[in-house]
Amino acid sequence: MKRILAVAAATLGLLVGAGQAAAESGDPAAQAAGQAASSGQAAGTLSGASQSQPTNQNISVRVLSPGSSGDVSQSNTVASDATAANANLTGQSADQTQSGPCGCEGGTQAIGQEADSSQAAQALSVAKQDGASNTNIPVRVLSPGNDGDVSQTNSVESDATAANLNATGQDADQAAGGSGTQAIAQDADSEQEAAAASAAEQSGATNTNISVRVLSPGDDGSVEQSNSVDSSAKAANLNLTGQDADQTQGGSGGTQAIGQDADNAQSAGALSAARQNGASNTNTPVRVLSPGAGGNVSQSSSVASSATAANLNGLEQGASQSQAGGCGCGSGGIQAIGQDAANTQSAAALSGASQSGASNTNAPVRVGSDGDDGNVSQSNSVGSSAAAGNLNLTGQGAGQGQGGSGGTQAIGQSASNDQTAIALSAAPQYGASNSNSPVRVASDGDGGKVTQSNDVSSSATAANLNGLEQGASQAQRGGDCRCGSNGIQAIGQNASNTQGALAGSLAVQAPGRDECGCSSGGNTNAPVRVDSEGDGGWVDQSNDVSSSATAANLNGLGQGASQAQGGSGGIQAIGQSASNDQTAIGLSAALQYGASNSNSPVRVASDGDGGKVSQSSSVESDATALNVNLTGQGAEQVQSGGCGCASGIGIQAIGQQATSVQGAAALSFALQDGASNDNSPVRVASDGNGGSVEQSNDVSSSATAANLNGLGQYASQAQGGGGGIAIQAVGQSASNAQEALALSGAFQLGASNSNSPVAVASDGDGGDVSQSNSVDSDAKALNVNLTGQAARQIQSGGCGCAGGIGIQAIGQEAKNEQGALAASLAIQAFGRDTCGCLSGGNSNTPVGVGSHGSGGSTNQSNSVGSSATAANLNGLGQGASQAQGGGGGIAIQAIGQSAKNRQAAAALSAALQLGARNGRWLDN
Repeated sequence: MKRILAVAAATLGLLVGAGQAAAESGDPAAQAAGQAASSGQAAGTLSGASQSQPTNQNISVRVLSPGSSGDVSQSNTVASDATAANANLTGQSADQTQSGPCGCEGGTQAIGQEADSSQAAQALSVAKQDGASNTNIPVRVLSPGNDGDVSQTNSVESDATAANLNATGQDADQAAGGSGTQAIAQDADSEQEAAAASAAEQSGATNTNISVRVLSPGDDGSVEQSNSVDSSAKAANLNLTGQDADQTQGGSGGTQAIGQDADNAQSAGALSAARQNGASNTNTPVRVLSPGAGGNVSQSSSVASSATAANLNGLEQGASQSQAGGCGCGSGGIQAIGQDAANTQSAAALSGASQSGASNTNAPVRVGSDGDDGNVSQSNSVGSSAAAGNLNLTGQGAGQGQGGSGGTQAIGQSASNDQTAIALSAAPQYGASNSNSPVRVASDGDGGKVTQSNDVSSSATAANLNGLEQGASQAQRGGDCRCGSNGIQAIGQNASNTQGALAGSLAVQAPGRDECGCSSGGNTNAPVRVDSEGDGGWVDQSNDVSSSATAANLNGLGQGASQAQGGSGGIQAIGQSASNDQTAIGLSAALQYGASNSNSPVRVASDGDGGKVSQSSSVESDATALNVNLTGQGAEQVQSGGCGCASGIGIQAIGQQATSVQGAAALSFALQDGASNDNSPVRVASDGNGGSVEQSNDVSSSATAANLNGLGQYASQAQGGGGGIAIQAVGQSASNAQEALALSGAFQLGASNSNSPVAVASDGDGGDVSQSNSVDSDAKALNVNLTGQAARQIQSGGCGCAGGIGIQAIGQEAKNEQGALAASLAIQAFGRDTCGCLSGGNSNTPVGVGSHGSGGSTNQSNSVGSSATAANLNGLGQGASQAQGGGGGIAIQAIGQSAKNRQAAAALSAALQLGARNGRWLDN
């Protein structure tokens, strides 16, 4: 390919010089056009926003002043935005026309186009907020009335975007009425670099709402408190270069040459970081002899970070050559097309989100103040996402047509693709806590629903896609017997693909430390009722950790070649080569330490039913590595034969070679240490039914490594020749090597579920109890080879003349090597407490003293599951078809097929359960 381009470029230079000299001496016309365009673009932007200790205070005091208060909205906001962009829309167009007839001497046409584009974009954005606070303190004394809704927010947002666009277009057209020389050379280079970095930080953000009512009946408005941090970075490159060349000659015996070269290099990097320290939300309404309903309370502290790096190469190369030919003007024209496309793409995305010491506190107090409490929703969440992607959609198309006979046609196409994608994401959460502690004294009313959650999520995705298409078409119309034949057609296609994808994700949830050095964090619901009748609301408490890593490569290469000759005794040759090398690695880890859920309602002389309680701590890790090769090779040759009993030699040859190497590794790890669920309701002289209790600690790990090779090779040959020598030969070779490794581990240490309701002189039925500790690990390593080889040969025989020789030969070879290893390990172990006693498991110990009522059903389980699957599938198919309809000469048919398969699969699975126990004790 490079030789063809070099020859085309050298020919172009010589033709330009020769054409100028010929024009000066009065020889046939010479046309020369040269276009050069270079673009250099750089864009850089920097944005920063900082806010230190902004405060909003609203203090409303009413004494003997009835009336309603209005809504209160308080916010502190910091935003930073940086955008850097470059766009290159260069267009090059050249047209040359010569009107000479077939009898005239040929002219010379030469066009050279060159376009270079270099683009760099950088964007940096920083947003910081320190000590932001919102305070709302309404005070009412002997002042009935409703309070308005309260909304308090502290938010930080940073966004950086860097983008490059190159849409260079090169177009060249040459038309000559007679025979001559035409040469077109097109060269386009694109280099793009985009980098985006974004950071957002929030420290010490607080929201405080303290409502005080003394002898002031009225309803409280809803309260919404939030602290949020958001950072986003995006880097993108887009190359849409288009190269198009057309050559047309009305005469015969001319020379046409097209050389197209396009190089694309793209690099995108995105970095995002979001951090939140010490965010807190506090709601403390106090009522003394002030009946009324409490409003809904929503408290949240959230951190989100996102990084995206993407490259897209949509290069299109198109070349068309046409010679009208004709017996009266001679024949033997030459057509040559060379296309070369190189693509290099690199994308890296890094995202990190961190949350430390986030807390939500709701502590309403009622004394002699009847009324229902509103729903309470408390959440601390951390989310990090990184995505890196490369997409190559290069298209190469070449078409050649000759109306005469004895001409030469040559097409060479070369395409190389090199893609690398890396995505890394991390989300740690430390010491997140939610606390709901309503107190009622001589204050009848129902409690609202309570939802408490601490969530950590991390996701990394790295993907490469190569959708290269190569298409070549050659047609020779041929002459009659008086014009001769013996045309030559040659097509060579070469495509190489190298893809590497790495995705790493980490999610961590761990408790912090209080002033005494003890662990702190988790979810706590501790309502207290004294002489306050009413039902308790539902309680939903959860601690969740999720990590996901996906690395994927897809090669959808398509190679297609078509040759047609209308004469006899011609030569057709097609060679196709495709190599594929893919590596995918997915790494995921989810870690949870000391997650706790505690529900401890206390009732003294307070009749009422307890609400439903749901407590869960879950850890999930998933790693996936995938490689898919869908290369398709298709070749078709047609010779329509001569007229009479020609003694020419017709030769058709097709060679196809495809090599695929795939490696996939997926590693997943999930750990849960010291997760606990505790439900301890206490009733003293408080009749009522207990709600159902559901407690669970779950750990899940999954690793999947898979390779798929769906190669398809197809070759078709047809000859309608006379009594000469007809030869058809097809050779197909396919080799596949696949390795898949999947490792999964799930570990649960010291998980415990405890239900200990105490009833003293409190009649009522106990609710159903469901307690479970489960561990699940799954590893899958899969290899699939679906190579298909098909060849067809047809010779229609002679025209009543003996002595012809017909030879058909097909050779097919396929090699497959597959190795799969899957290992899975699941462990459940219950440890010991500070006294050395066994701890963990499921415990249901209801205690009743002078308390009539039935106990609910109890369901306790400790389960461990491990699964490992290693599988190899070789679905090779080889098909060959030969048909001869010849006369009385020599007919030879030969088919050789060779298939080799080597497979190795190993699966290892282990499930261990240590010290599992279920306990139930009842005293009534």
